[in-house]
Amino acid sequence: MKKTFIVIFSIFFTSSQCSAGLLDSLISYWKMDETSGTREDIHGTQDLTDNNTVSYGTGKISNAADVEWSNSEYLSHADSDELSLGSDEDFTISLWVNGESYAGYNYRPVFCKCTASASTCEYLLYYYYIGTDPNNKWRFTVGNGVTATTVEEPMTPTSTGVWHHVLAWHDKTSNKLYIQLDGDATPAEVAWSNGTYSGGVSAMEIGRFPHSTAHFFDGMIDEVGFWKRVLTADERAELYNSGNGLSYDDFTSSGGSATPKSRGYIFN
Repeated sequence: MKKTFIVIFSIFFTSSQCSAGLLDSLISYWKMDETSGTREDIHGTQDLTDNNTVSYGTGKISNAADVEWSNSEYLSHADSDELSLGSDEDFTISLWVNGESYAGYNYRPVFCKCTASASTCEYLLYYYYIGTDPNNKWRFTVGNGVTATTVEEPMTPTSTGVWHHVLAWHDKTSNKLYIQLDGDATPAEVAWSNGTYSGGVSAMEIGRFPHSTAHFFDGMIDEVGFWKRVLTADERAELYNSGNGLSYDDFTSSGGSATPKSRGYIFN
């Protein structure tokens, strides 16, 4: 009698080449897919409070939070150890922004942890800040509540209705701050000159800087991530993804993730 054997085996393909390590030391990630209300921290526990009814729009990936400066809209989370910094700590912030306007205020804050003050020059109170400045340049500022260091992206791509990817990080080994816009091969950098920095006790806010005359962003913010380490150049390129962005759902740990693909062969 002729016998037929069916042999089934699995081949594992890793996705580590696609997004290796992006889950490693990731503290929080906000996809901003909600259409209203609380924005969930899809990775950690730092869900964002909706202040003044933040709306939504078409994001870089799925939906995005749409904050209107004319209505004082922003998202926030109370001070926490996760979103604060040690005295000298590696960290990276990644986000996508699409401005609806860049006029109306000197500063357009996107992601910051700052202390409000009516009497002290505001830039000295940044614990960390990403946004545009009065010259419409993207800046990354880190301070300790007394002094601060700022690095600026030399380009001024602030055309409305255009998505931009902003990456900013502190590298304690090189003792520098960096900011990278739209996958630029040469990130702007500056020596960190303040010795130590602080996370302060202020809330972390997306879309607002809480100065005595509060400043707000005007536009859409999407795919915001906060790591307590320096991302590699390859990981930064993966997040930019040739301008297409990378979904959190495609992140893996440093070991990659294996998905079994079954194949069957019939032998007679």
